[in-house]
Amino acid sequence: ALSEWNHALTTLNLSNCHLTSKGILSLTSAFESNFGMSLSIQNLDLSGNNFAVEGTQAFDSWLSQIKSASGIKKLNLSSS
Repeated sequence: ALSEWNHALTTLNLSNCHLTSKGILSLTSAFESNFGMSLSIQNLDLSGNNFAVEGTQAFDSWLSQIKSASGIKKLNLSSS
């Protein structure tokens, strides 16, 4: 029954959550492990976090992987 249930994560707001590069690495790892779910995200707000170099590279890698199939319409990375 649950396999027939159409569900998706469409909005994720983690703005100003004090995420460091370690948190961004964990987030992108979760996105990669749940690739189909990550494709359904339409609104992603990660503003006000501290990506640093490692987090930025991990996020860029994830974006590169999903770019042709991504549903992202709004992405906020200001002050990150």
